[in-house]
Amino acid sequence: MFAYGQTSSGKTYTMRGITEKAVNDIYRHIVNKNSGLEIYNENVRDLLNLESGRNLKALDAPEKGTMVRKLVEETTNDDQHLRHLISIYEAQRQVGEIALNDTSSRSHQIIRLIIMGRKRKPDSSPAHDV
Repeated sequence: MFAYGQTSSGKTYTMRGITEKAVNDIYRHIVNKNSGLEIYNENVRDLLNLESGRNLKALDAPEKGTMVRKLVEETTNDDQHLRHLISIYEAQRQVGEIALNDTSSRSHQIIRLIIMGRKRKPDSSPAHDV
């Protein structure tokens, strides 16, 4: 999901609502890993591990797609845990006062969900990776 628009037009608020609905739906079916990062002034920063520095490196991995080296991934077991991590991501973001908004997001936030699945045997209940 990507939101684009004028400063103070409601992108962050809208994305919070979409994220909430997606989290509820995801945990009805699966368990996942996730990570959070921000891009600010062309620097990539891990929102779970602030000691990792402000300039992590993004790279393309043929089997996994775009990855960020040294980015912390955490396995979440339920929707409450994921919501807690999302609140940490939001609290760690760069914000600043501008004419239209006193807490404007000064960065691009990316929440990456890694959804894992596996085949199940016929006549069995849904399987979950943990």
